[in-house]
Amino acid sequence: MQRLAAFALLALDATGACSSTPDSRRQSPDRAVRDAEAPAVSYAVVRITRTLLYDDHPSAGGRPPDIGNDTRHVVLDYASRAPNERPDIRSYTSRIAVPSNRPSSWKLPLGDDYTLLVVTEGFSRNDDGVTIDGRVISNYQIQLDSSRAPIGPNAVRFWLVPVGESDAVQVLNDETPNRIFREYEEIEVESIVASPPESFMAGIDESADAQKRRWAEWTPVRKSSLR
Repeated sequence: MQRLAAFALLALDATGACSSTPDSRRQSPDRAVRDAEAPAVSYAVVRITRTLLYDDHPSAGGRPPDIGNDTRHVVLDYASRAPNERPDIRSYTSRIAVPSNRPSSWKLPLGDDYTLLVVTEGFSRNDDGVTIDGRVISNYQIQLDSSRAPIGPNAVRFWLVPVGESDAVQVLNDETPNRIFREYEEIEVESIVASPPESFMAGIDESADAQKRRWAEWTPVRKSSLR
């Protein structure tokens, strides 16, 4: 098989703003039991890279890469073409911290008018790697030929990826005799951490129903060209 508005993270002051008396530090037995039973929250630090290719000189040579099960990176090479015949290639990267125990959503404006929506419900881990329980969709709907129905936007579910390794899939493709469009996704679970890095985007914590509504209300932008 071939293979988001940002909210600032709130950090607790580790030094403490005031001291506590011994009495105020006592916990009831019931609370101690609840704290011991509460599952530890961890975060998957995930890099998402989207690459867009728009080629309006396909006859000049070269083809988009074939993305297979063993493709780890999206590599586009059109250096042999004359500068005025090279395709428009755009690459966007965002990093998010996915919590293990609750639904979270991200709206990620990546540049130009290209935006991603990411929704997750946690993640699982085994000896082979990490699987994020979630999916990603962009806002680009492509129509290179006005006589044909538009294509996309296509949703992609996360898949099993070893920690520290990247993997790639083709998300969308459209092609006419004179124009080619491709949309690729590359993901990497960089690490699993106890607290998310401050520089990373925290998601919007919301109920599963609110998440479903956000997904259903996602609005595409139709594109016939990237020029």
